[in-house]
Amino acid sequence: MAYISWDTSQECEAQERNGTVERMVRHCTVFELPGFYGDARILAEALLFLDSLGVTVNTAAWPGAGLVLTERNPRLIPGERTKVDVELVYTIYGRLGYDFVFSVEASLNQIETQNDRYGNQITVQHTYAADHPEFPSETHTQGGSVSAMAPQTVIRAEGLLFVQYPITITNQWMGAINGAPWIGAAPYTWMCTEVKATAEDLSRNPPWWRFTFEFQHNVFGWVPQAVFIDPSTGRVPAGIVPGVGAVNVDWYPLVDFNVIFPI
Repeated sequence: MAYISWDTSQECEAQERNGTVERMVRHCTVFELPGFYGDARILAEALLFLDSLGVTVNTAAWPGAGLVLTERNPRLIPGERTKVDVELVYTIYGRLGYDFVFSVEASLNQIETQNDRYGNQITVQHTYAADHPEFPSETHTQGGSVSAMAPQTVIRAEGLLFVQYPITITNQWMGAINGAPWIGAAPYTWMCTEVKATAEDLSRNPPWWRFTFEFQHNVFGWVPQAVFIDPSTGRVPAGIVPGVGAVNVDWYPLVDFNVIFPI
């Protein structure tokens, strides 16, 4: 079974500028990897093992230094197919968000919903007349829906991030939803809907990129839901059981927005 050892293969190093530590590098060695795989697969297995320990890009932090892991660079150790050395690069990441400028827009959008503001299913009921040809004196209950106005809040954040390749940021954040409470809102209610980057200073190591993030808020949450539809009515039946007739679908990646934007 794979295991890890820290700071044994290489020495740690750091970069300070104007009294602030902006970059630190450390190494770890992953042991007992499946050496019968090809080189690329062995390297991938090492990164997957780090994932299982929470040592992931854009989430793992260097304790007490205000730095965030931005790069993982694995390499095979010569003559050791079951061991991989991984260089871990931690950077200041826009001073943990304090350099970001935020703007907020809010509007009302029309939506179609089958739940009330508290998340309860909307139901309607009707009793047919005694002489109804199909359902005499029967009372039928079914799910209902309404067209309503819902608030739509958009937040934009612009600031510097210190990262080698901006695509590592876009891949992590585009389409991600907040896995933890953020800006006073519950988890799963904010989504990153746009990321833009322009080069600020490519002579730095790592380069400085100016990013603009867009986040949209959904008061009902962004987790998609598959719902049973009664084929006879074309509607959701009343009394549908959560987790059975209405199932949440794990689709969007979860990110703790507080890592870069602790506001």
